[in-house]
Order: sequence, then structure tokens, then C-alpha cells
Amino acid sequence: MNAWTRRVVTALGVLAAVNLVLCTALLTWLFTTDRMDGTRFGELRSWIVTPIAEERAADEQTAATLRGDAERELERVRLSIPPRSAAERAAEIDRAIDQAQLRRRLIDEQGRLLGAGLEARLAQLQEQEQLFDRRADERQQTRAAEDALRNDAQFRKTVALLDASPAKQSKEWMLELVQTGRRAEAVRYLDAMSKFAASRVLREMKSEEETALAADLLEALRRRNSDGADDPQ
Repeated sequence: MNAWTRRVVTALGVLAAVNLVLCTALLTWLFTTDRMDGTRFGELRSWIVTPIAEERAADEQTAATLRGDAERELERVRLSIPPRSAAERAAEIDRAIDQAQLRRRLIDEQGRLLGAGLEARLAQLQEQEQLFDRRADERQQTRAAEDALRNDAQFRKTVALLDASPAKQSKEWMLELVQTGRRAEAVRYLDAMSKFAASRVLREMKSEEETALAADLLEALRRRNSDGADDPQ
């Protein structure tokens, strides 16, 4: 090895030593100033070791899995609203028959009571009919209250799913509600969602028609929050 080669080797060794010292000093400074820990060091190592294409493919696969799970869960929630049971339908038929029979008796009594005491008897029958109607209304209100309790739990679960779903998926579901004539329901869901999730859904509406719909929904939300009532449409 001649003198020139030794000088080159010496210079390279000095540069390597300087770089090693600088890297060691940089890592020491990062750890001592709480800018680096084991977790971040592992992430940095992962970024260096894992190719970008491989990491992007893994992220796309995870996102696709999450979207599929959210779509299946939303579909299950949409179909989980219980239909009217056979007992409820039978009870409604019985009420209709009772009301028809009562009205038939009223007509028959009206035909027979053409003499004395007609007005008193008619008043009594009308009172019975009003009592029947009140009881029917009470039963209807009770059933509506029970349905409201079920729907309230379902509503909260749906809102939680919308908050957790990707903005694009939630937007598609909102568009479906509006297109099927359930605009007020879409406004209620947007109002119940977190502000961050609702804003993501509205920002996802990018076409001209969707932008107009987003503005309309924002106005409906403003009126709902200022008036304390649902949008009438």
C-alpha cells in the first residue's frame, strides 16, 4: 500500500468516525430531550425497512376490511328494525272489528230509538263511542311509546356506527335517506353525530348536486338547533 492509498484510507476512516460520533450525538440528544423513545425508534426503523408499496398495500387492505365491516353492520342495522308481530296485527284487527260492531249497534239503536228518550240514548251511545276512541288512542300511544324506546336505542347505535364509519360510506347512506324521502331523518342523524364526523360527511359531498344538498342540510341543522324542532320536510 503506497502513501496515497494510506492517506485515502485514513481520510475515509476519519469521515466514518466523525459520522458515527455525529449520529450518536444526534440520537443522544433526541432521547434526552424526549423527542425519541423506543416506540418512535421502532416506527422509524419500520419506515426504513418496509417498502412504500408494501406499506400502501397493507393500508389499503386494512381500509377495505374496515369498509366492508362497516357496510355489513350498517346493512344489518337497517334490516334489524323489527316488523310488526302477528299479535300486534291481530290486536289491530280485533280493535277494528270492535269499532265496526259498536258503530253498527249505534246505527241500529238510532233506528229503533225514534220515540221518547232518543236523545238521551244517543248521547249515551256517543259517550261509549268516545270512550272507545279514547281507549284506542291510549293503546296507540302506548304502542308508539314502546316503539320510540326501541327506535331510540337503535338510533343511538346507528349514530355510533356513522361516527365510526368512513366518511364516504356515511355520505352514501345519507344520500340514500334523502333520496327515499327521509330527509328529516338524515338531518337528525347529522345533528346527533359528533361535529367532526358530521363535517367529514358534508365535506365528502363534492359534486354540484351533492354540494347543494350539503348546503340544504346545513341550513336545516341551523334551523333545528335554533328552533329546537325537527325540519318539517
